[in-house]
Amino acid sequence: MATTPLAVVKEKFGDKAKLVAELEKFTKDDDLWVSRTNADKGLKHVSNAKLVKLHRTFSEVKEKFGTRAKLIDAILEVEKRTKDEGYKTRLAAFPVPRLYDLYKSAAKRAGVVIVAMHAGAEGADKAHLPHGHEHAFGEDRGNARAFAHAAVDAGADLVVGSGPHVIRGVERYRGRLIAYSLGNFAGWHNFGMGGRLSLSGILRVQLAADGAPAGGTWISMKLTGPGIPIPDPSKASAHLAAKLSKEDFGAQTGLASSGELQP
Repeated sequence: MATTPLAVVKEKFGDKAKLVAELEKFTKDDDLWVSRTNADKGLKHVSNAKLVKLHRTFSEVKEKFGTRAKLIDAILEVEKRTKDEGYKTRLAAFPVPRLYDLYKSAAKRAGVVIVAMHAGAEGADKAHLPHGHEHAFGEDRGNARAFAHAAVDAGADLVVGSGPHVIRGVERYRGRLIAYSLGNFAGWHNFGMGGRLSLSGILRVQLAADGAPAGGTWISMKLTGPGIPIPDPSKASAHLAAKLSKEDFGAQTGLASSGELQP
């Protein structure tokens, strides 16, 4: 049989008045409390169930973080938004229960987030990444640059693109890597071949526990026959990807001419 809120109050505090008294200690702590109770009613008119939950929440936050400010910092850290001042300002207006719910929800999410993106125009002449939307065959193929940046801004640790059917560059953005296209990896008489269309790559990336890139390399491949990938000792795709990266992203290039990733 489930324990009722009233039974919990009697067991842990003796009566409701003593529970309210314990909670009122938190209301005097400016580092924790942001009042959301009706001034005419006060805590004594809140239900037993809500009071018990409030006490548990404030007790846990006090023990784990000490202050609302440190709880907010923990949320920003786990969501990888430590530099997002606008988000931090919004969080500052939230009461502790809402902040703690946000923290617990964020802590359950994946520690490393990798986003796969299919976007961009197609063809041997589409190796450079433009600004703005791309179009092919009468279709809007999206704004690959804006989408990838938005993904990283939202917490992605690595973005890997496909769609153009040719190699594109690798960008460093806010401490994360974006590979805009690795070309076609394999096929069977279904892809155009020759020149850049036959170049492909495998991206080997090492990520730290916090999702930051810790190293890696671009492994050059090429398609032969009907579209079968084989290693390319000439490293043609790595050289092309490095060249495109430098031309499209300048100082933010994420790939050296050697094929090594640049975290």
